Formats: sequence, C-alpha cells, structure tokens
Amino acid sequence: MIELVKELFFLFALETGILGVVKENEDFLAIILLIIGVLACFFGFKIYRAIFSVLVFMAVTLISIFLMAGKTDWGTITTTFAVLGTVLAFFAYRWHWLGGFIICALVAIATGWIHTYSLWFSLMLGILVIASMAYVPVIMICLMTSLWGAIIIYEFLINYLIIDNGGFIVSIIIMIGFILQMLSNKEQSLFEKIYQPRFIYLIKRIGKRYENSV
Repeated sequence: MIELVKELFFLFALETGILGVVKENEDFLAIILLIIGVLACFFGFKIYRAIFSVLVFMAVTLISIFLMAGKTDWGTITTTFAVLGTVLAFFAYRWHWLGGFIICALVAIATGWIHTYSLWFSLMLGILVIASMAYVPVIMICLMTSLWGAIIIYEFLINYLIIDNGGFIVSIIIMIGFILQMLSNKEQSLFEKIYQPRFIYLIKRIGKRYENSV
C-alpha cells in the first residue's frame, strides 16, 4: 500500500518537476505517509473529504499537464492547474457522497491488488464496496479508512522497524481504528443516518425469505 501511494506521489512529482526534491527526502516522505496512515486509521471519517480534495487537485494537475504540455508555456499550465485544481478541490470537499464512494473504492481496489494482483478481482471488490456504502455509508467509510491506515502502519513497521507479526497486528489495528471511529462519529451530520433506511428494508426482506425457506 505504501508503494502504491508513493508511486502516485512520484508520478505527480515527476509531472510537476519536483521529483528530484522528493527523491532526496524519501525518508521524510515515509514519515508523512505514516502520519497519514495513523490519521486515516483513527480519524478517517473526519478527514476523508480532505483526502478526496487532494486527490481531485492531483488529478486536475495531471490532466492539465497532459492536455496542455507542448501547446503552451509552463507558466500558463501552472496557473491553469493551480486555479482550476483549487476550485474543484474546494467543491470536492462538499461532495461527501462522491468522496466516500471514491475513497472506499480506491482502498478496496488497492487492497485487492496488493493481495492478489488480479485486476478483475480488485475491480469487483471495489464495486462491492461501493454498493455497500450506498446502504451503510458511515460504517463503510470508517471501515475502509481504518483498513487503509492499518495497512500503511503495518507496512511501515515491517519496512522500517523490522517487525513482522503476520496479519494479526493488522486485524488489531483495523478493529481499534474502526471502533474508535464509530464511537467518535455517532453524532455525525454529513449523512442523515449511519445506515440508510433501505438497508433495514433489505435486511427484513432477507429475514423473511429465510423464515419462509425454513
């Protein structure tokens, strides 16, 4: 997971001309990723919109460079992605549903990829998570950000502190992060309810079908 995040950041740095500086401070970048992992694991629901805004800004930057490179000067390109990226990032912060869908899907796809290297499995996992979030948005955002943060923390411990305790430590971190997030976001106001009414309707239908089959 750390390597995937690094590759994304390196791509952004390469296209914006700051790759050399980033490479010189790669150890510092690892610390930043650890901090992001800790924040995502234990405060993911509170910061996921900010993460989504950053991703939107980076996407706008890369698209602007791709479309405008060789057609105009660098100053114009910089101004374009700085202004357009900032504006869209500002609006993206308000798109809490879209941000939740994108963040949860990306975490699911990345997790599936690093464990199976199967694109189809990863995409199916992402679709499943998106469908689940439509019913239980708060639960899924808390769960997926806890998962993302826990994997980053675990990989940091392995790569830099040479600690390896299998998947047990990841499970513990995910559980702690998820529980803390759910407890601290009981009074959240982004979504009308922690789970959507149609989720209860779906559960009742499944329950009735089970009773009828028995």
